[in-house]
Amino acid sequence: MSTKIIISDLAKTEIQNALTWYENQNIILRSKLESSINTAIKDIETTPLADQLKYKWIRVYYLRRFPFGIHFTISSSAIIIIA
Repeated sequence: MSTKIIISDLAKTEIQNALTWYENQNIILRSKLESSINTAIKDIETTPLADQLKYKWIRVYYLRRFPFGIHFTISSSAIIIIA
């Protein structure tokens, strides 16, 4: 059984803004960023404790090819992506 992933409204907005910016630069870059984000979310879902504990309860998964980190917290019932 997989862990429920919740993406906050702020995170959704930030993701959309980044995708739009990269799309304006190059549509292929947008596609690669989207793929990187999807891979990151799958990795977070599979092994959430593997990522760096950056703040008190916030972990960060850094994308490998782009200058972004996905900030998330783990509750008893879900993984919450906050930024």
